[in-house]
Amino acid sequence: MNRLRIVSLALAAAIPLGAAPLFAQSTPVVAGDVAGLEVAPQFLVGAAVFVGEFRGRVGSNTSARGAFYVAAKHDALPDEVGDVAAITGGNWYLLSGFRFLRGTVESGAITNIGNNEFAIVATLRLTGGGTGRIYFAGILDHNPLFNFPPRPPTLVGELSQSP
Repeated sequence: MNRLRIVSLALAAAIPLGAAPLFAQSTPVVAGDVAGLEVAPQFLVGAAVFVGEFRGRVGSNTSARGAFYVAAKHDALPDEVGDVAAITGGNWYLLSGFRFLRGTVESGAITNIGNNEFAIVATLRLTGGGTGRIYFAGILDHNPLFNFPPRPPTLVGELSQSP
């Protein structure tokens, strides 16, 4: 009988640990995938401008869909594999259903990973529609520029609650 009681207590204690909720860095929680295009390079308009689609979670809606816009300022793209350039600022917007979130690009890095591709990490601060920080990690692919006909560079990545 004591053995059953000990096992029951151990299971009761372990279940909440295994089902721990996502630690929210932002309110509302924003997490999901983004895919888009670079519609203007920084040398033309003062920031690299991207637009695209979001799929993921916004607040309690775990199947949210929407659109994003980001204008990020950065140092010159690195030429050599492994070299890194800083993301120095910018702003972003996310529209999903009736939720409109906006904020600033606080910081980040662009790493040349070869083959005209760059790994991107960035910290996004919410300044409207919520509070806190959201983290982005993804890949910027400049290869479409060299296809025929040339197309805009693509961006795919993930928004999450942890860096």
